[in-house]
Amino acid sequence: APAPHLLPRALSYSQAENLLGCRQKWTYRTGLGIRPASVASVPTGNQMIGTLVHAVVEELVTARQEQGGAPAAEEIAEMLDRLVPQLASELLLPGREVELTTMRETAVRSLEGFFGRLAAAGLVITSVESRFEEPLRLHLARGDVEVPFMGYRDVLAEDAAGRPTVIDLKWTSAAKKYPELFDAGEALQLASYAWSLDAPDADVGYFLLKQGEFVSANPALDPHGRPTLDIEEAWSTTVAGVTEALDAIGEGTVSARSGQILRDAGQSLSTPRTEAKKTYAAAQEVARAEGGIVVDARCDFCDFSLLCGLRGDAS
Repeated sequence: APAPHLLPRALSYSQAENLLGCRQKWTYRTGLGIRPASVASVPTGNQMIGTLVHAVVEELVTARQEQGGAPAAEEIAEMLDRLVPQLASELLLPGREVELTTMRETAVRSLEGFFGRLAAAGLVITSVESRFEEPLRLHLARGDVEVPFMGYRDVLAEDAAGRPTVIDLKWTSAAKKYPELFDAGEALQLASYAWSLDAPDADVGYFLLKQGEFVSANPALDPHGRPTLDIEEAWSTTVAGVTEALDAIGEGTVSARSGQILRDAGQSLSTPRTEAKKTYAAAQEVARAEGGIVVDARCDFCDFSLLCGLRGDAS
């Protein structure tokens, strides 16, 4: 049935990603306000460590505002140790010592490189976790609507000329995912952060915390010679996809695109992730050739896969 009342009161990048990747997920989570039990939403694994390392960066930047310069490894380690009990206490449980030590060594080495390379590139961090809220006008079939687009930029830096650079921090085991998105011009999250700055000359990039690598077109940060991200095009792709999704939801068509891609390939949630990634990569190539985009909504981590039928007994 048509559902013209299902409109976002506000939009964030994660909402936009859900609209692009799985309209059902957005409808359940945001449109209808369905939430998993609180115990199911306690961060763990990569998400927990990512939150911890984000906090370490924020605390270090705040602590060094007056003296400037890059923090030494000892300072990074001390801050990490101070925050682990608060943000990653499960790593202090018996039997997790090796995991904690490995994470600690990786994070310290990575952040030492992060701060050091930014400084060597002449970039000074001006803010961490800076909140933004900008009006976004959507030209929907049911009429124009204006919603606030809001979020937090992980790291904002600038060079000597005042040119801004937005860096998004990722703690992930998927080392190829973000370089591939960047090189394909599909780093939509970075584009949304750059758009929020309203600075045509803004530079953007990822820093992969687990790998200790920047993903950027700035050769002082990333030596791979990557193409400059077309921020305007990537942002217009995002807005067009959001508009199309909200129009479809308003008409009562609420598809589960990511899940359908798996089904069409004869796959399911039991399909090994390596095979599922190949399926999505093929779908992405087809979409790119047609000027579109496919966002992998990670059905294997979704709280609503029972509702869409991808998880459970279909007999």
